[in-house]
Amino acid sequence: MIIIRTESKNKKRPVFRIEKEISINNIESIKSEIESIVLAEKDGFHLELKEIENFDLPAAQLLMALKNKLGEKFSYTLDLRKDLVTLLEHTGINRYIQ
Repeated sequence: MIIIRTESKNKKRPVFRIEKEISINNIESIKSEIESIVLAEKDGFHLELKEIENFDLPAAQLLMALKNKLGEKFSYTLDLRKDLVTLLEHTGINRYIQ
């Protein structure tokens, strides 16, 4: 299991956490787990991405798709290394994941 349910709440919604990596290497597993979470958490959920060391375009696309599909029922926080933040800014991807 890549996604861990935490004891925290965000706007009274459950918080799930992904650590270290969300990229093409594990995106299919993450998508599968998120599909289960979406079905189980009808009132929505918060996704906490902590200490992410590997983040790429498929990861950004997944976050955008979730936000578009679920709207206010989905929120996330993203904790990236400084070099990844710089890379996302230079490529323009940061506009889509804020």
